Amino acid sequence: MRTRLWHVLVFLIGITPPAEGQEKLSQTERAKLANDVKTVFATKCAKCHGPEGVRETKSPKGEFGSVLNLGKLSGDPEKIIRGNPDGSQLFILLIDDQMPFPETEQPLPDNEKELIRRWILAGAPTEDGNLPLVEYHCPATKRYDFDST
Repeated sequence: MRTRLWHVLVFLIGITPPAEGQEKLSQTERAKLANDVKTVFATKCAKCHGPEGVRETKSPKGEFGSVLNLGKLSGDPEKIIRGNPDGSQLFILLIDDQMPFPETEQPLPDNEKELIRRWILAGAPTEDGNLPLVEYHCPATKRYDFDST
């Protein structure tokens, strides 16, 4: 009963507990990891997914917006599942060499893919080493018109 109540409270306030298997790092280590990942994003991804160059497309590859905003990126469970790189859309695109866009850029080297994997495994922290709140997208509810019978 307490576990269920805890999950409900966590969902309602938008804070997620650490994922099982999540890498345990100090705040300083998480901050360094996040800044290293941001450097990779800035040099390899921001041309198309940065503040000045967000690609306008409806494909999943273009829906990331600016990858330089680590808080927003890691707070969106449609893009990153904290503690689970293999279930995160961002990492899947990188591992499958679909991003950076194969027709224009070279795939990320394995060491940079591993760095991003470790960042997600560590909970996808922000540059200060904190874990941002998760955005929850509530599905739209269907509206019923009870007077039209």
